[in-house]
Parts: sequence; C-alpha cells; structure tokens
Amino acid sequence: PSTPDEAPKRMTKADLEWLRKRRDERPPLGEDAVTLIRRMRDEEE
Repeated sequence: PSTPDEAPKRMTKADLEWLRKRRDERPPLGEDAVTLIRRMRDEEE
C-alpha cells in the first residue's frame, strides 16, 4: 500500500497482463454477478 506521502503508481501494460493472466487462471463462477445477486435476493423472499 502507498503511504500518504507517496504518489500512486501508474498501471503498466505488464501489470494489466499480470492481472489478465491471474483472472484467466481462476475457475469460472458459473454465472454472472447480476444473476448471482438476483438469485440471492429471490431466495430471501
């Protein structure tokens, strides 16, 4: 984490590629976020 005296570091293409690779390695959730939230909401009723 940056301290108040430090400026935030800019994201580089390498940073974005690292994030993209990590995201692709994660298992799929099976449904999108909107569907998941709607299902959770409807279960409470």
